[in-house]
Amino acid sequence: MSRAVAVIGGGYGGAAAAKALAEEADVVLVEPKDAFVHAAGSLRALVQPDWASSIFFPYGRLLSRGRVVQGRAASVDPRGVTLESGERIEADHLVLATGSRYP
Repeated sequence: MSRAVAVIGGGYGGAAAAKALAEEADVVLVEPKDAFVHAAGSLRALVQPDWASSIFFPYGRLLSRGRVVQGRAASVDPRGVTLESGERIEADHLVLATGSRYP
């Protein structure tokens, strides 16, 4: 029996959860950006500009099983998530890893 998991948010927690769960389930990672940005690495990139490209990790290479959907969740319910675009992703389980924002 296949298990579908929707992970909302691709920050540190969401990316780690999606990668780990992809070993056992069909994962859909919902994230507005196309790449993970290693925030702590940005400090190094400020003083060593040639290292700046090393802080970006494309989500397309994250999952061994599943897919990444670039978008924002508009609502979630016990059966899945609806994106702002209107796309519906059905899921048996949801992981809400929306994180926080700061300048």
